[in-house]
Amino acid sequence: MKRLFIFAILLTSSCGLFAQLDRGNFRIGGTAAGFSTGKQGKSIQKRDLYIGPTVAYFVIDRLSIGLTVPFSANKSTFPTATSKSWSYSIGPEVRYYFPFNDWAVFPMVSYSAGKTQSKTLIDGNEPSESKSIGREFKTGTGITYFINSSVAIEAILSYTNSFYGSSSYNTDENRNRFFNMNFGLQIYLPGKTKE
Repeated sequence: MKRLFIFAILLTSSCGLFAQLDRGNFRIGGTAAGFSTGKQGKSIQKRDLYIGPTVAYFVIDRLSIGLTVPFSANKSTFPTATSKSWSYSIGPEVRYYFPFNDWAVFPMVSYSAGKTQSKTLIDGNEPSESKSIGREFKTGTGITYFINSSVAIEAILSYTNSFYGSSSYNTDENRNRFFNMNFGLQIYLPGKTKE
Protein backbone atom coordinates (compact mmCIF):
# COMPACT_ATOMS: atom_id res chain seq x y z
CA MET A 1 0.00 0.00 0.00
CA LYS A 2 2.84 2.37 0.87
CA ARG A 3 4.53 1.71 -2.50
CA LEU A 4 1.30 2.40 -4.37
CA PHE A 5 0.87 5.68 -2.50
CA ILE A 6 4.46 6.76 -3.27
CA PHE A 7 4.05 5.78 -6.93
CA ALA A 8 0.84 7.85 -7.18
CA ILE A 9 2.54 10.90 -5.65
CA LEU A 10 5.55 10.60 -7.98
CA LEU A 11 3.34 10.12 -11.01
CA THR A 12 1.17 13.15 -10.34
CA SER A 13 3.99 15.43 -9.21
CA SER A 14 6.48 14.59 -11.96
CA CYS A 15 4.17 14.72 -14.94
CA GLY A 16 3.23 18.40 -14.78
CA LEU A 17 0.06 19.69 -16.32
CA PHE A 18 -0.36 19.54 -20.07
CA ALA A 19 -1.41 22.89 -21.46
CA GLN A 20 -4.27 21.27 -23.37
CA LEU A 21 -5.79 20.01 -20.10
CA ASP A 22 -5.80 23.44 -18.44
CA ARG A 23 -8.85 25.26 -17.21
CA GLY A 24 -10.58 27.31 -19.90
CA ASN A 25 -9.62 25.09 -22.86
CA PHE A 26 -11.98 23.12 -25.10
CA ARG A 27 -12.04 19.52 -26.29
CA ILE A 28 -13.79 18.65 -29.56
CA GLY A 29 -13.89 15.19 -31.08
CA GLY A 30 -15.53 11.87 -30.62
CA THR A 31 -15.33 8.12 -30.58
CA ALA A 32 -16.46 5.50 -33.03
CA ALA A 33 -16.88 1.74 -33.22
CA GLY A 34 -17.91 -0.33 -36.18
CA PHE A 35 -18.55 -4.03 -36.13
CA SER A 36 -19.41 -6.41 -38.90
CA THR A 37 -19.98 -9.73 -37.21
CA GLY A 38 -20.73 -11.70 -40.37
CA LYS A 39 -22.76 -14.84 -39.88
CA GLN A 40 -23.68 -15.93 -36.40
CA GLY A 41 -24.50 -19.61 -36.37
CA LYS A 42 -26.11 -20.62 -39.65
CA SER A 43 -28.73 -17.94 -40.04
CA ILE A 44 -27.96 -14.45 -38.70
CA GLN A 45 -25.79 -11.77 -40.25
CA LYS A 46 -25.33 -8.59 -38.23
CA ARG A 47 -23.64 -5.20 -38.73
CA ASP A 48 -23.31 -2.39 -36.15
CA LEU A 49 -22.01 1.18 -36.19
CA TYR A 50 -21.54 3.67 -33.32
CA ILE A 51 -20.44 7.33 -33.47
CA GLY A 52 -20.23 9.60 -30.42
CA PRO A 53 -19.21 13.23 -31.10
CA THR A 54 -18.40 15.37 -28.05
CA VAL A 55 -17.75 19.02 -27.20
CA ALA A 56 -16.33 19.74 -23.74
CA TYR A 57 -14.91 22.55 -21.63
CA PHE A 58 -12.23 22.26 -18.93
CA VAL A 59 -13.86 23.81 -15.86
CA ILE A 60 -10.69 23.22 -13.83
CA ASP A 61 -7.33 21.75 -14.78
CA ARG A 62 -7.80 18.15 -16.03
CA LEU A 63 -11.62 18.10 -15.53
CA SER A 64 -13.74 18.41 -18.67
CA ILE A 65 -17.52 18.62 -18.72
CA GLY A 66 -19.28 18.49 -22.04
CA LEU A 67 -22.07 17.38 -24.28
CA THR A 68 -22.13 14.09 -26.18
CA VAL A 69 -24.45 13.14 -29.04
CA PRO A 70 -24.26 9.35 -29.59
CA PHE A 71 -25.67 7.79 -32.75
CA SER A 72 -25.90 4.06 -33.48
CA ALA A 73 -27.26 1.96 -36.32
CA ASN A 74 -27.48 -1.77 -36.86
CA LYS A 75 -28.85 -4.25 -39.34
CA SER A 76 -29.62 -7.92 -38.72
CA THR A 77 -30.47 -10.33 -41.53
CA PHE A 78 -32.30 -13.59 -40.77
CA PRO A 79 -33.36 -16.31 -43.25
CA THR A 80 -36.87 -14.84 -43.59
CA ALA A 81 -36.56 -11.32 -42.15
CA THR A 82 -34.45 -8.18 -42.04
CA SER A 83 -34.33 -5.78 -39.11
CA LYS A 84 -32.83 -2.29 -39.09
CA SER A 85 -32.64 0.09 -36.17
CA TRP A 86 -30.98 3.37 -35.30
CA SER A 87 -30.88 5.60 -32.27
CA TYR A 88 -29.66 9.04 -31.35
CA SER A 89 -29.44 10.82 -28.03
CA ILE A 90 -27.88 13.79 -26.26
CA GLY A 91 -26.50 14.29 -22.76
CA PRO A 92 -23.63 15.31 -20.48
CA GLU A 93 -20.19 13.69 -20.30
CA VAL A 94 -17.55 14.15 -17.57
CA ARG A 95 -13.85 13.17 -17.70
CA TYR A 96 -10.91 13.65 -15.35
CA TYR A 97 -7.39 13.26 -16.82
CA PHE A 98 -4.27 11.85 -15.14
CA PRO A 99 -1.43 12.88 -17.51
CA PHE A 100 2.04 11.31 -17.77
CA ASN A 101 4.60 12.02 -20.51
CA ASP A 102 2.65 12.11 -23.83
CA TRP A 103 -0.20 10.02 -22.39
CA ALA A 104 -3.17 10.54 -20.10
CA VAL A 105 -5.52 8.07 -18.42
CA PHE A 106 -9.06 9.17 -17.65
CA PRO A 107 -12.21 7.82 -16.02
CA MET A 108 -15.38 8.99 -17.73
CA VAL A 109 -19.11 8.93 -17.19
CA SER A 110 -21.98 10.01 -19.46
CA TYR A 111 -25.75 9.94 -19.53
CA SER A 112 -27.90 10.56 -22.58
CA ALA A 113 -31.55 10.44 -23.55
CA GLY A 114 -33.03 10.24 -27.01
CA LYS A 115 -35.04 8.23 -29.53
CA THR A 116 -34.79 4.83 -31.16
CA GLN A 117 -36.50 3.69 -34.34
CA SER A 118 -36.62 0.22 -35.84
CA LYS A 119 -38.05 -1.34 -38.98
CA THR A 120 -38.58 -5.07 -39.59
CA LEU A 121 -39.42 -6.70 -42.90
CA ILE A 122 -40.65 -10.33 -42.77
CA ASP A 123 -40.89 -12.44 -45.96
CA GLY A 124 -41.61 -9.43 -48.19
CA ASN A 125 -44.66 -8.31 -46.16
CA GLU A 126 -45.31 -4.71 -45.22
CA PRO A 127 -42.54 -3.50 -42.88
CA SER A 128 -43.42 -3.02 -39.25
CA GLU A 129 -42.02 0.08 -37.57
CA SER A 130 -41.62 1.04 -33.95
CA LYS A 131 -40.37 4.13 -32.17
CA SER A 132 -39.31 4.44 -28.56
CA ILE A 133 -37.55 6.71 -26.12
CA GLY A 134 -34.25 5.60 -24.67
CA ARG A 135 -31.77 6.47 -21.95
CA GLU A 136 -28.16 5.40 -21.75
CA PHE A 137 -25.68 5.45 -18.86
CA LYS A 138 -22.04 4.83 -19.71
CA THR A 139 -18.94 4.65 -17.52
CA GLY A 140 -15.45 3.60 -18.40
CA THR A 141 -11.72 4.23 -18.49
CA GLY A 142 -9.74 5.53 -21.40
CA ILE A 143 -6.20 6.26 -22.43
CA THR A 144 -5.14 9.17 -24.62
CA TYR A 145 -1.93 9.60 -26.61
CA PHE A 146 -1.08 13.21 -27.50
CA ILE A 147 0.27 13.32 -31.05
CA ASN A 148 1.06 17.01 -30.54
CA SER A 149 -0.15 19.81 -28.28
CA SER A 150 -3.56 19.96 -29.99
CA VAL A 151 -4.41 16.46 -31.26
CA ALA A 152 -4.79 13.15 -29.42
CA ILE A 153 -6.00 9.65 -30.21
CA GLU A 154 -7.75 7.57 -27.58
CA ALA A 155 -9.18 4.21 -26.68
CA ILE A 156 -12.00 3.75 -24.15
CA LEU A 157 -13.18 0.55 -22.50
CA SER A 158 -16.68 1.22 -21.19
CA TYR A 159 -19.72 -0.39 -19.64
CA THR A 160 -23.09 0.72 -21.02
CA ASN A 161 -26.50 0.29 -19.41
CA SER A 162 -29.29 1.37 -21.75
CA PHE A 163 -33.08 1.42 -21.46
CA TYR A 164 -35.39 1.60 -24.46
CA GLY A 165 -39.16 1.50 -24.29
CA SER A 166 -42.37 3.17 -25.32
CA SER A 167 -42.71 6.92 -25.22
CA SER A 168 -44.30 6.67 -21.77
CA TYR A 169 -41.29 4.69 -20.38
CA ASN A 170 -43.80 2.38 -18.69
CA THR A 171 -44.38 -0.46 -21.13
CA ASP A 172 -42.31 -2.74 -23.37
CA GLU A 173 -39.07 -1.53 -21.87
CA ASN A 174 -35.85 -3.29 -22.86
CA ARG A 175 -32.60 -3.12 -21.00
CA ASN A 176 -29.22 -3.74 -22.62
CA ARG A 177 -25.98 -4.05 -20.66
CA PHE A 178 -22.66 -4.52 -22.41
CA PHE A 179 -18.95 -3.75 -22.45
CA ASN A 180 -17.41 -2.17 -25.51
CA MET A 181 -14.18 -0.68 -26.83
CA ASN A 182 -14.32 2.62 -28.72
CA PHE A 183 -11.55 4.52 -30.46
CA GLY A 184 -11.49 8.24 -31.00
CA LEU A 185 -9.78 11.44 -32.02
CA GLN A 186 -9.81 14.60 -29.90
CA ILE A 187 -8.74 18.15 -30.74
CA TYR A 188 -7.78 20.42 -27.84
CA LEU A 189 -8.34 24.13 -28.44
CA PRO A 190 -7.09 26.95 -26.23
CA GLY A 191 -9.71 29.00 -24.50
CA LYS A 192 -9.42 32.67 -23.75
CA THR A 193 -5.78 33.72 -23.38
CA LYS A 194 -4.74 34.52 -19.85
CA GLU A 195 -3.24 37.95 -19.22
